[in-house]
Amino acid sequence: MIKTNLLTNHVSTESLEVGHGVSLSDNSSNGFSDESETIVKVVLILLVSGCLYGYQVYNIGNLDDVIRQKNAKISRGAADITKLRVEAGKSSELQNEIKKLNEKLNLLDSLSKKRLKELKALDFLQDNIPDGVWLNKITYDGTSVVLKGGAINDKELDVFVKNLDKSQYFKTVILLKAEKVSGQGKGTVNAFEVSSVMGSLD
Repeated sequence: MIKTNLLTNHVSTESLEVGHGVSLSDNSSNGFSDESETIVKVVLILLVSGCLYGYQVYNIGNLDDVIRQKNAKISRGAADITKLRVEAGKSSELQNEIKKLNEKLNLLDSLSKKRLKELKALDFLQDNIPDGVWLNKITYDGTSVVLKGGAINDKELDVFVKNLDKSQYFKTVILLKAEKVSGQGKGTVNAFEVSSVMGSLD
């Protein structure tokens, strides 16, 4: 009986030792698996973080390029606007110069026509004044003409007034005065005064 109990105790002890060994072996395997999973997770996190960082850096670089391009366009647009303003200013100055030049040309043209009209009117007087009529004074204010002179008789004076009235250079011809006066060595003459308005060249 004593042997049996010892054997039984021995077996029981071995069984306990074997069971304990198996238990220790299983715990070591689980610890290694947990560490591997942790390492994998850390690596994945690092990879994802690196990818995100790279993506952000890439996007930021692209955004910087876009911003630089936009700023360049804005700068070119501002330069173009400044250029257009300068050209517009020059154009305005040029228009003013052209306007002044046209005014001067118009004035010269007007003066030229006026001078030509006056010269032609004088030529007409020289060509159409009768032999018995002479002029002592011509007054001209730019529009109206007053002729003062003498005639040897009424007939000569009448011919002179009619010639003026038919001319395009003298309009609204009016005999203001005609009176007999003593002429120097010519006996009695008709002193006259005629008013008129300077006509046009048309």
